[in-house]
Amino acid sequence: MDFSPRSVLRRVLGLYEARGLKPVVAPELEFYLVGRNDDPDLPLSKPIGLSGRIESGRQAYGIEHANDFDHVVNLMYDYCEASRIEIATMAHEAGPAQLEMNFRHGDPIELADQTFLFKRTARLAARRHDMVATFMAMPHMDEPGSATHIHQSIVRTGDGTNIFSTPDAPTPPPCSTTFPACSAMCRRR
Repeated sequence: MDFSPRSVLRRVLGLYEARGLKPVVAPELEFYLVGRNDDPDLPLSKPIGLSGRIESGRQAYGIEHANDFDHVVNLMYDYCEASRIEIATMAHEAGPAQLEMNFRHGDPIELADQTFLFKRTARLAARRHDMVATFMAMPHMDEPGSATHIHQSIVRTGDGTNIFSTPDAPTPPPCSTTFPACSAMCRRR
């Protein structure tokens, strides 16, 4: 039995398919841009943006601080387009030079590949501007951490309906009504 991440994902997708279901996912990757540092014994530094200053942080979702790194982000977008990585949005997180990229919803295997490739793409774009993109959970001890989130839905392959919603509900139903459908997927045979 192959335990590579790709093989495990294929087996999980096969279990969904056997039940007439298909997962739809959208990864959200958080990362920091840090100053270039080729010495692993030195702490990471906060980069200088287009404003010429080191960002102080605490501007979650603020466009001003995000614009300070437009030169790096725009290059990331260019590389993503050339690599067919489908980015939906970018946002600034709470830490200084902490960004998140949200991918478009789609096939789990395709998005796993795009996520892997994006990390390399982001690092290359940052390096071109004398910075480093790090996906470490806590690159700065005194700043918020980074994570990867996966937005997910499960649809019926026959008609494409989402198992976590009901036809007459204008908003997502409470967890108590969708949890049985979700837990059925996890139940041992």
